[in-house]
Amino acid sequence: MPGVSPEMIGLLGVVIGAVLGGGAQVLAGWLQEGRRHQQWLRERRAAIYQDFLSDAGKKLSKLGEYFDFYVHRGDELPEGYLVLVYQRAEEVGLFGTTEAHQRAQEAVDALSKLLNASERDSANRYRAAEAALASFRLQARNDLLKLGQVRVAAGESRS
Repeated sequence: MPGVSPEMIGLLGVVIGAVLGGGAQVLAGWLQEGRRHQQWLRERRAAIYQDFLSDAGKKLSKLGEYFDFYVHRGDELPEGYLVLVYQRAEEVGLFGTTEAHQRAQEAVDALSKLLNASERDSANRYRAAEAALASFRLQARNDLLKLGQVRVAAGESRS
């Protein structure tokens, strides 16, 4: 280049190299932050799915006992018996997929119908609630497989 000294060309190369190096570091940091966020989301989703399944399963089991042993004695379940499960379903809606939230709501509806079932209809309602929970479990597993993380029976996870 006419009129440009070799020192200026060298300095220009240093400046361009510094700008490219800085840009690469910013991009790498941004990508790393995205990966950390995805990992956090995977872990949060897995925990929320597990919490929903655990709490809904406990309530289903207790409702089964209620209809098998207590309904004839007049014992009543406490007011707001399913509130925790409703809350867990809403957490699934916040952090889970649309499909998982829909399955969680279906499970909560089935539990609610079981809670309000007549003694005569309780066995059918119990089976429907079991099926709804199984459907949620399958959806949760599929969601977590897509994200690369599945909780196995022992509570460990594979990434």
